[in-house]
Amino acid sequence: MYEGFIPLTELNEGLPSLLHRFPAAVSQSLVAACMPYIGELLKNDKSDPIRLPSLFPREEDVDWFLEIAAHGLTLPLEGTNNMVSDCSNLLCEWLPFQSEKPSVPMPIRLYPKRYFPKILWCLHNIFMPRDSEVLSVSQIVLCHRVLRTIEQLNYSQFTVETWETLLKFLLSATSKVLRQTVERDPGGISIASRVAGSLYRVWLNACYHCFPSPLLWSTQRHLATTWRHHMALVQYWKWYTFVLTRELIKRTTRAFEVAIEIPPEMEQEMNIQVIGDLSDDILVQTWFRILHSIGNVADLRKPWLVGSSAAFHRDMDDERQELVSISFVRDVAPIFHVAMKTIGQLVDEWLILSRRFSAFGYKLYLRTPSGVEEKPVAPGFLILSSETGLSPVNPVVTPCDSVLNLFGQWLFEACSTDTSQELSTIASPEQRTFIEQVMRRFFVQGRASAMGTLCKIFASHTNKADISREYLNRFYLLLEEGLSVERYLSAEDGTTEEVHREVLETIICHGSELFCADLDGFVYLVPRLIDAIQVVFSDMKEQRQSGNVDLRREAIRLLLTIVCVPLQFHSVKINENATFLFLRKSIFDLILDGIQAETDFENLLMLLGGLYTMIEDHALLETYLEQNPTPANEQLAESLKSTFQTVSKMASNAIHVVSSVLIYKCQENHVLSMGALEFLFGMAKINRKFADPQDVRRIINWLCRFISTSIQLPAKNHSRDLHSVIVLGYNCLLTWLAEYPDQLRVETVLNEVTTVVELGISGSKSESRSNEPSVYKGSKELKPASQRVRECAELTLAFIMQYLGAFPSISGPDTLDSLLSEDVIKQYSEGDGKFRYFVLDHCCLLGLLEQPLGNLEEPSPVAVLIYRGPFGKHSYVLQLKHLKSQTNLRKSISTPRSERSPLSVGRSVRPGTVRHFPRTAENVRIQEIDDRIPTLEGLMSRRNEMDEFKMISQAIESETELTRRSLQQMAVVSEFEKAIPPSAKQEFQAARILFTNLEFFSVHALFKKEKPALTALNSSSVEFQRQLALLDSISSRMCCTVYLFYAKEKQTSASDVIGNAAKIKSLNPHFADFVRGLGWSVDPKTHNGWAGVVPSADEKDCSQFKVFYWSDVMTEIAFVLPLSSTPLKQATPPAVMNSDSTPSLLSVLKVVVIWLQDYEPTPLVLPEELESTFRGGAESTSFDLKVIFVRPLSSGLYHVFGATNLGPPSYKSLLFLPLVSGMVVSKRAVPAVVRQAVMNINRRRRIDNEKYQLPHIRKKSKIQEMENQFQLELNPAQFAVSLFA
Repeated sequence: MYEGFIPLTELNEGLPSLLHRFPAAVSQSLVAACMPYIGELLKNDKSDPIRLPSLFPREEDVDWFLEIAAHGLTLPLEGTNNMVSDCSNLLCEWLPFQSEKPSVPMPIRLYPKRYFPKILWCLHNIFMPRDSEVLSVSQIVLCHRVLRTIEQLNYSQFTVETWETLLKFLLSATSKVLRQTVERDPGGISIASRVAGSLYRVWLNACYHCFPSPLLWSTQRHLATTWRHHMALVQYWKWYTFVLTRELIKRTTRAFEVAIEIPPEMEQEMNIQVIGDLSDDILVQTWFRILHSIGNVADLRKPWLVGSSAAFHRDMDDERQELVSISFVRDVAPIFHVAMKTIGQLVDEWLILSRRFSAFGYKLYLRTPSGVEEKPVAPGFLILSSETGLSPVNPVVTPCDSVLNLFGQWLFEACSTDTSQELSTIASPEQRTFIEQVMRRFFVQGRASAMGTLCKIFASHTNKADISREYLNRFYLLLEEGLSVERYLSAEDGTTEEVHREVLETIICHGSELFCADLDGFVYLVPRLIDAIQVVFSDMKEQRQSGNVDLRREAIRLLLTIVCVPLQFHSVKINENATFLFLRKSIFDLILDGIQAETDFENLLMLLGGLYTMIEDHALLETYLEQNPTPANEQLAESLKSTFQTVSKMASNAIHVVSSVLIYKCQENHVLSMGALEFLFGMAKINRKFADPQDVRRIINWLCRFISTSIQLPAKNHSRDLHSVIVLGYNCLLTWLAEYPDQLRVETVLNEVTTVVELGISGSKSESRSNEPSVYKGSKELKPASQRVRECAELTLAFIMQYLGAFPSISGPDTLDSLLSEDVIKQYSEGDGKFRYFVLDHCCLLGLLEQPLGNLEEPSPVAVLIYRGPFGKHSYVLQLKHLKSQTNLRKSISTPRSERSPLSVGRSVRPGTVRHFPRTAENVRIQEIDDRIPTLEGLMSRRNEMDEFKMISQAIESETELTRRSLQQMAVVSEFEKAIPPSAKQEFQAARILFTNLEFFSVHALFKKEKPALTALNSSSVEFQRQLALLDSISSRMCCTVYLFYAKEKQTSASDVIGNAAKIKSLNPHFADFVRGLGWSVDPKTHNGWAGVVPSADEKDCSQFKVFYWSDVMTEIAFVLPLSSTPLKQATPPAVMNSDSTPSLLSVLKVVVIWLQDYEPTPLVLPEELESTFRGGAESTSFDLKVIFVRPLSSGLYHVFGATNLGPPSYKSLLFLPLVSGMVVSKRAVPAVVRQAVMNINRRRRIDNEKYQLPHIRKKSKIQEMENQFQLELNPAQFAVSLFA
């Protein structure tokens, strides 16, 4: 940088005094004779300020006294009666360019430029070492006074020569202090810090007033290479570099905040106000030169180049060579670490700045100046380029390369461990071996920090930019060395293990995003990465590093980026005997081992997300190979089976580990419980079904036990979070039953499920204990754990009874309800088609039409019933029948049964004799036992009883006689009329017959004046029809809306981003495959399910978006693809609508999926125009936006990460299980992973929202609201009469 400018190797060593030529006794006696008197005058300066300057009226007088003072400053500090202190104080008072002081002689006032260098170099003698190399306390105090005086000078009066003199003085004084060995006492540390701080402060003022010449810059840099063994110098270099970088970034961006933070006390000490006054050109030059002011910071790891080389070699020649050298290296190693951390922080700022500019279509390039001119003109160091602005100087150089051009040399050298070539010229083989061992042991922290910085630089690479092959090759070599697990495991003395361990951990911590950077050839390092992750996990398993949670988290993030690599590169060879397929077992075992040994719940959740993604990817591949049986696919399928387990076996092992391990951890952590249940949600819907039904039964059994155990916990352990987990457990159980409905045919499974449902509804089980009587379900007192738990258990029971094994119905997956409505039925009715509406038990709305539909030939009571209940809408046609369907009812009515011939005319009716016993009974002999039964006469013992008997006998005889006479006097019938059966009834009151038969209305209730279970409604108003439509709009399932966008390269306008979807065929074809994988296309106008937006009757409105739909028995999702920038009107999820149809807080939840054609459209800030589109044009203070970004990589995999609008991501691994932010997914699995993440986001959001109501509760409330609003005020009698109407 300073070619052609040879640094000054010799600076003035102070002003030589004439007294130095005299014997020491003579010169010291002269100083002793003058200085006490002068010092006394200086102390009395306030009382008599004119007396001291009157002693030196002429220039010769001042020159003479300066000779004495210069010599006095060289005297020993002890035993001189403060003569040195008096000389120092006097010269500090006389130093020109200060505020007016009466004690200053007139010649100095008149000629300040002449006397300034003289006095300054006299003061230089204070910094000269005395008998010992260590500065004494008294000398340190005097040095502080001099430096403080220099910093208070009026720099605006300086000329170029004055500045040069002052800077040379500071360089020389600093060199005198900092060339000494490392100070460990407080005084030495204090003076080192003060002199370094003064040098930087004054130097910065010089840059503002008179930019130093290249010769001074070169000299400063040369001397600083001998001072670098002092921590104070490197610390001030760090802080001033930070301050200049912050100011440079602020001026460049003019809008962005800088992450560099400087302590307030340090800002006050540094006097950074002058930095804000620097011009742009001066600021750039100053920043770059200060950055290089201590030379190559990588040299700090080389003890033979740090500090005074003579001092170092003297230590090496000492008999205590090892102890002295180790002590010196221990002092320098932290300095090297601080320097590398400083470089790392600077790199972070430039990378963040580069990303922010890329978000607005700019690229930031850093170019090292090719030369340095005399005048401080910036040679185009900082360059901004855009399509409309300046073009880059070198378009081939990428922002990543530009950072490497600036810092790469230092970082690569700092990471390298090969110093044998340099040491071979300065040390013997024994010394060289010793130095290398010391370096590896003590400089490992700085090396690890530099390695981490390189990882961050290369991880910031985008797939549209190429990195120099030279940089990439050097980086891969360093990575391979750092990830060398064989070296780590083969350590015998522990030294190599400890050293290599820290570098390996740093690579894992800062390299977790390297695979997402799309670096060419990085996939070949995957085996090394797996071995390194295995080292971290093995330490966790052995509890060696149980406290390093962040390290394990980064190792897991790195693992999640390579879970899909084995299948993606299945044919690529690792070595001669193996391909990437063989890595599947290692990755799968790593995840399972991590789940078993991990204790941090966030890490466990990330592992669960990776486990689901891996199994889903395998399942989708197996399905594809079966559906496309080509020779190549058959060969791949055989390789999959031979190298590892099948998907069914993988899923079985995974669920066994999760259920056996997490059940003991989930009870203490509700977040982990939810994560485990969400994992089981996903496993129930993997593309391949379980081959062994016993696996499914074990999962159902685990879920039932988990729910039962959670509900039966003591009351003190119950909380809102626990009940949320229980609700999620019921949902998970229902999902498994919906996917495997045949399991309910097993008696044990059915018993477990019904028992846990009963426990949720009532709070107890019907199983009786030995000492307690059985309590039947109808007699139990309901004491559920909470109302939410009860409602969810009811929903589970209802879905089991109604939909299990019956989804999708003939209506399709769009809806669970009947598609028949009143308007459709009226078209086929024979009458006016008027429905009557009743509410049954305050929860069921019955719409009844008492007219036949015209397709029934048999005249019988017919009713069309539309049932609307909490769990859905169903339509029935009810017909009262007394005969089986094959019987011809009309024929049986017209042809009566055969009859007997009519009676003969005039034939009299003869009364017959009635026999109560057969004739044979008279011939039966009376046995002795017959006498045991007394006769009637024998029982009549009293007279009144005999009289009553006679009266009855007489009455019987009288009645018999009257009957006989009446028959004799009866006229004979002349003719009999033929009996004809009545004709069938054609009109019925079907409602009355139906409700009576079903016992919804009974005569007993009428006489008891009980209120019937039915309530009649007034359906004649228009408002009733509107409320009925609102009731029908409430879905029985969870509704989710997802917006899809495609962001092209360099697009920053929301209208451009939204308009991309209008030409979907011109976009990346993989995007169309991705969208089709999320759901199937539907027409919003004719779609019966959830569409996410409110379709309008206007065709133009419906052309503004496309809808892709997906549903199962519990959830329906609408993926909305906007085609124009017009804000869409979002539909309110019916399950959360209030009575006034105003969306609740839940309705403002949005989930957005953005496909990034390039990584540069920033995921950190969403444009306001795009956010207004998400809002649907409505204002909301609680707008909650979840964003999922999908970015294709050149390897064919996809980088998926998330963000939220409620603030920046809290940590890198933002969890939208099974999606973990930053993971890499295959093309096959990315739609399933995103869809499952969307369902979990919405499900978790609904569970956490206290105002959310389940669909059946919402429907029930709506029915009750309609009952209260439209019911007819009828007493039981009036209601009975109304049924006859």
